[in-house]
Amino acid sequence: MLKQYQSSLLSQILQSRQDFKASDHEQTGIAIYRNNYLASVKRSLANSFPAIKLLLQDNFDVAASHFTEKVLRTNADWAEIGEQFPHYLAQEAALRQLPYLSDLAVMEMALFSAERASDNISSLASLALLEHHAIDTLSPIFAPGFTIISSNYPLLEIRTHIINNDDEALNVLLTELTDKKDKVYHFAVYRIDLQSHSLLLPEELVAYYQQLLSHDTLDDGLSAIQTPTADLSDWLKHAIEHHILLGIATVS
Repeated sequence: MLKQYQSSLLSQILQSRQDFKASDHEQTGIAIYRNNYLASVKRSLANSFPAIKLLLQDNFDVAASHFTEKVLRTNADWAEIGEQFPHYLAQEAALRQLPYLSDLAVMEMALFSAERASDNISSLASLALLEHHAIDTLSPIFAPGFTIISSNYPLLEIRTHIINNDDEALNVLLTELTDKKDKVYHFAVYRIDLQSHSLLLPEELVAYYQQLLSHDTLDDGLSAIQTPTADLSDWLKHAIEHHILLGIATVS
């Protein structure tokens, strides 16, 4: 209740047009607070979406300003602001010539969130539980922040070219995509130690990752894979090698 009240009050303060009476001195103070807050949120967006910032350059500040003022009129919860930025980019008419932009923002938000995800404490020694327990009583323990991003664009390559400021390579890549409009890429985003990572998943292993991530037990996840395109041992090897799977736990 307190959080809701604080958010509502802050939203009113951040309105461009004030609907409540205040003295000139109070209005000046409110304006200073509002401008400082908006500037802080824009800096936070730049930190959360570094590749988007590099790609748009000066236009990023314009987009961030429009987005921030629009969103804060209805939601002043700082923690949720960045999560809405990809949706804003997808709806912004001025950015339609960059159709991959919102997907790239989704990935960058996932990377940002993974760095702040709670640790998942486990050990690969826990895989020994597979020898003594039924799989309907076991659940995989994935790396902190693990999620799967799906897109029609090779986001990792796009992001790398942007960060390396390689406009030529980026343009070549985007030109080649005109013949691959129906292709879907799946990326794992997660944290290893203190660093977030992104990884293009092999197509034949995607179903394992998707189903095991979205179900509570190994049995439920594996049963949901109707037509396996790879052996479970292949997925297990890949998940361990790339530090995505940390261990196994019993379901309480």
